[in-house]
Amino acid sequence: MPNLPRPTRATAAAYRRRRLVALILGLLVLGAAAWGVTALVGLFTGGDAEATATPTSSPAGDATDVPTDAGTGGATDPTTAPEPSPTEYPLGATPPTPTACTPEQAQLTLTVPATNAVGAGVAMVLGVSTGSGPDCLVDLGSGATVLEISSGGVPVWSSAQCPFAPTSRGLLLPADSKDFQDLSWPGVLSQEGCPGGTPVAQAGTYLAVVTQTSGDQVLRAEATFVLQ
Repeated sequence: MPNLPRPTRATAAAYRRRRLVALILGLLVLGAAAWGVTALVGLFTGGDAEATATPTSSPAGDATDVPTDAGTGGATDPTTAPEPSPTEYPLGATPPTPTACTPEQAQLTLTVPATNAVGAGVAMVLGVSTGSGPDCLVDLGSGATVLEISSGGVPVWSSAQCPFAPTSRGLLLPADSKDFQDLSWPGVLSQEGCPGGTPVAQAGTYLAVVTQTSGDQVLRAEATFVLQ
């Protein structure tokens, strides 16, 4: 009987190589299965997971969303406050013409020393001040402003009879402004035409009243003082 070749037994190295190949094939099969599952999930979800994971636009209010100036094409600094307008009126518009100050726009004050000597005259200060309203006009000349002195309701002296200078002193008063001017009473009685040599006012309590009239607007101030 002929001698048949005896089967060759695999060596240990060949056996290890076969196990490695089987392991690699198994990993490939598992990877393919995982990819297939992912693809199926994508089909059922319509790609929502991917859209959620990678947003295509930054959220509203992101610090990188810098507004662009349409006029210049450059970026506008969001921290820079806008410049105030250089005028209160639209370009080409005519500001309103100032009118006479009303008692709500302007106030007169009259300052007089509390005590004065008989026959020495009385120095006074007439003031006018405005609030936050629009510009307005006053005339503090003797043609529009009258100083009257009385005692016990009896007229003693009036600048309507003895005008002070100047006759006209028109002022345009802006908001929050003040103006002062000196007035005086010579301490004598007055008569029409302001003749000289009129009697001297006697000791007593007197009331000084200033009235400024512009059109139908009247401003008024008063102060009490004593002659002794």
